[in-house]
Amino acid sequence: MTTAKRAEQFRDQSTASLVDLFRRMLPGDGVDEDEAAAQARARGEASHLDVLAALHDRATREVFDAAALLCRQSLPGDRIIGLRILGELGQAGQRPLFDETWDLLNGMVEAEKDSAVLYWVLACLRFTDDPRILDTLVRFSTHPDADIRRGIAFSVAGCGPEDPRVIGVQLRLAEDPAPDVRALAVYDLVNEITADTPQIRGVLTRLLNDPDPAIRLDAKAALRVRDYR
Repeated sequence: MTTAKRAEQFRDQSTASLVDLFRRMLPGDGVDEDEAAAQARARGEASHLDVLAALHDRATREVFDAAALLCRQSLPGDRIIGLRILGELGQAGQRPLFDETWDLLNGMVEAEKDSAVLYWVLACLRFTDDPRILDTLVRFSTHPDADIRRGIAFSVAGCGPEDPRVIGVQLRLAEDPAPDVRALAVYDLVNEITADTPQIRGVLTRLLNDPDPAIRLDAKAALRVRDYR
């Protein structure tokens, strides 16, 4: 099973744990629960996404502490639940809400041995919008696991299209052995990265002969965009 599939397999399995966590952290009839989560729970069909959304909106110290505790558990599934709560805690642009977030995640990056959990740690770093994440994403862009590299190609895209480190990572990943990694990197060269250099054109020109027809189309589009500027 691939890292990405292992990372995703915890989604449905974690629903019951999330519902239990939701109830324990937000007890009482007076709690203003997220309407979608409340309706789903009333039907006995609460999904992990409903509960995650409600926890993200709550963004209290209690929610953070519970997520941080889960991140320190021995079971990979528990750590992934904690990361999925922590990653989008609070409104975008206001993250991380708690000063301890960076130290917690950075410590997990260095210590985590399970590739499925590492996949979520790196995603969680990106969601926090901390400027220090780019160095970490660059470092893991050569990770031997293709799913980790795919996650990096997705995450680094939002770290500044003019940053030479972002451009360098995406150019390298645009010629990655894994087609889904190449696809994400080339997409970024079409839609986000506006730089036009001989190196960029060289990579895109080589990709015109890529075995994947979608990648060939995106490479052609990226070159066309640069020709029109």
